[in-house]
Amino acid sequence: MKISSFKPQHINALIFGIGFWFVFTQCTPKAVEKISLQASYPEMINYHFMPETPKAKAVPFADLGAWHGIHLPEKDQPQLGVTGPYLLGEFRYAAPSLTHFNIEIEGRLHEFTAMNTTSYPGLFAFEAHSPQLAVKMDVFYISDRSHLSWVEVQNTSNQKITIKPIWQGQVFAPFTMVQNDQKLEIETTNGHVFISFQQDEKFGFHLAGDTAYSAVYDQAITLAPGEKITFSAVLTYLPYKEVNQKELDFVAEALTQPQALRSANASRWNTYLSSTLRTDLTAYSYVPVKALQTLITNWKTPTGDLRHQGVVPSMAVSYFYGFWAWDSWKHAVALVQFDAQLAKDQIRTMFDYQDEAGMIADCVYPDSSENNWRDTKPPLAAWAVDEVFKATGDSAFVLELLPKLVKYHEWWYKFRDIDQNGLCEYGSTDGTLIAAKWESGMDNAVRFDDSKMLPNKANAWSMNQESVDLNAYLYLEKILLAKLLSLAGKDAEASAYLSNAEQLKEAINESFYNEALGFYFDREMPTGEHIQAAGPEGWTPLWCGIATPEQAKKVATVMLDTNRFNTFVPLPTLDASHPQFTYNGYWRGTVWLDQVYFGISALRKSGMTAEADQLTLKVFQNLKGLSTDGAIYENYDPHTGKPLEAPNFSWSAAHLLMLYYELEAAGK
Repeated sequence: MKISSFKPQHINALIFGIGFWFVFTQCTPKAVEKISLQASYPEMINYHFMPETPKAKAVPFADLGAWHGIHLPEKDQPQLGVTGPYLLGEFRYAAPSLTHFNIEIEGRLHEFTAMNTTSYPGLFAFEAHSPQLAVKMDVFYISDRSHLSWVEVQNTSNQKITIKPIWQGQVFAPFTMVQNDQKLEIETTNGHVFISFQQDEKFGFHLAGDTAYSAVYDQAITLAPGEKITFSAVLTYLPYKEVNQKELDFVAEALTQPQALRSANASRWNTYLSSTLRTDLTAYSYVPVKALQTLITNWKTPTGDLRHQGVVPSMAVSYFYGFWAWDSWKHAVALVQFDAQLAKDQIRTMFDYQDEAGMIADCVYPDSSENNWRDTKPPLAAWAVDEVFKATGDSAFVLELLPKLVKYHEWWYKFRDIDQNGLCEYGSTDGTLIAAKWESGMDNAVRFDDSKMLPNKANAWSMNQESVDLNAYLYLEKILLAKLLSLAGKDAEASAYLSNAEQLKEAINESFYNEALGFYFDREMPTGEHIQAAGPEGWTPLWCGIATPEQAKKVATVMLDTNRFNTFVPLPTLDASHPQFTYNGYWRGTVWLDQVYFGISALRKSGMTAEADQLTLKVFQNLKGLSTDGAIYENYDPHTGKPLEAPNFSWSAAHLLMLYYELEAAGK
C-alpha cells in the first residue's frame, strides 16, 4: 500500500509562510482526504505527569527529533504550562516545570474557576476561565531543539482589566539557572537549557537563589472588554554540549511569529494523519494515531557522534538513547509510509558505522565509544531498503546503500558460518554466549538454553547451533539483493544470488523442517538434532517465502492452535504448551509485536488471508490500553493482554502500523 511520503526538513531552515511544511505525493483510495484531523484525536496517550524527582519515570511527548520530552500537568493539579522537561541521554528530568504562566491582577495571582488540559497529536492545549478572563495556551515543538508555549489572554468581562503576565519555573538540584542576555540558562550534565520570552526586554527577572525564577512584565497591561493579547516563551535544549547559535537566533525570530508556527504544526500533523488513516477502518483509527505519536516522540536528530536522524526504541526508558540495528530496519519500513526522509536516514545511521569487514554494530550512541560491537542483529537491512524503494521509487538511495548491503550480507558467511556449509549461526565478537543471544534479538529464548560457544576465527565465535530464522532472513536477503543488483545493472551478480538462494532454500527445508511435528526448528551442531522449542523462528520460513504450500499449511496449524500460539493475544514467543513457557518471561512466552507481525504476514503471504485478519483483529482488540489512553509497550502478556516491559516502544508501534496497512477485513 503506497501512502504519501511527507518529508519535514530541519526547522532551522524553515521559511515562514503558508504551506512551507507540505511535500505531498499521491494517496491510495484507502487514505483519507487531507483535512484537519489533529483536533479529532484527543488524549490518545496519557501524557499527564508531574515529576517530583529527577529520576521519575513516565511517558513524555516529543516532536521533530528533539532530545527533550514534556508532559501535561496532572489532571488534579492543573496549571498553565507543561511539566518537565525530561532530558534523554541524561537519564533525568531537569525540572518539575520551567514555563508556568500566571496572571497578576492588583498585586495578586489570579484565580481561575475552571482549567482544562488536553493532548492532541503534536499539540498540548490548555484552557483557563474566570468571570473576567479566558486564557488559551498551545504548546508545540518548533524545531528539533525547541518547543514553544503560545498564550492568548482575553478580557471576557464588560469592564477594563489591568493585568501583569508572569512566567515561573524551577529546576531540580544540582542544576542551577542564571540570567544570560535576557534569557535564562541552565547548564545540565551533558548540555544546556535556555528559556526565551517574547518581548523579553519588558520582563523583569527575579531569581530565587539559583533554582527558581519569575519573569514579571514590567508594566501593567489594560485590556478593554473583549480585547486579546498574546505572549510566548520557548524552551530550548541543546544536548551533548552542542553550540548552536543558529537555533537561538531562530528562537528569537520564532517568538515574533507563533501563529505561523502553530499553523505549520497543524499542517504537518494533519499530513501525518491523513497519510496513514484508512477510511474503511475507522473503528481502529486509534492504532495508527497512537503508533504515529509513539514513533514521532522517539524520533531523534543527529547529535554528538550520530550522523543521521533515527528513532530510539523508547524515550520513556533511560537506557534507550541510541539506535539499534534490527529496530532500525523495522522502524524504516513503517516510517516510509509518512516520512520517507526519516526512513532513509534511519537506515543510514546504522551503516555510518559499518566496519571494514562489513559488520553492523548492535547499537550506536551519541558517544561512539559506547557503541556495542560485541554482536550485530538479524539481517533485515535489505528488506528495509527494498520497502523504502517500493514506497518511493528512489533508485539513487538503492545505489547508495547497495554496496554496503552486499558487504554486510557476505559478512555473515565469513564470520558466522563456522563449518562453511552455507548455514549460518548467531555468534559474538568476544566469545560470550550472552552477546550471541543478543545477536539473535531473542535474548533469553528457550532454544538457546543449552547453547555453547565455538571459536571460529579472530574476533568471531559461533553458537553450536544453526538457527532457522537467521538463515531464512539470509535467503530473503539474497532474493532482494538480486532485485536491487538488477536495478543497478549488475545482472551477473544478481543471477548468482538467485542461484545461491535456491540452494539455501532447499537446505533450509531439509535441515530445519520437522515433518513429524509440522514446524521449523533450530538444529544442534554437529548432531543436526532439532532443538524442539517452538517459537517465532518456526514461521520465519513462511514469511521469507521458503516453505512449500504443504509445509506452510502444517506450520499454520500449529500457529492457529489455541493451546499453543493462538492465545488471547496471539503468537507469543514460545509455544504456550511448552514446559518452559512463562507469560512474563521476556522472550520465553511474552508477546512481541514484531514477531506477531512476521507470523500474521507469513499467513497472509501463504494465502491464509482470513486467518491473518482474524489474528490482527485479536491484537487490536486485546492489547490492554491500546484502544484507551495507554502507551504502546515493548511486549505483552499473551493470556491477558497486560503490558509488560518498556512503554512507548517504537518497533511495536511500527509493526502495529504494518498490521493496520495490511488488514483486509475492512470495517470489521
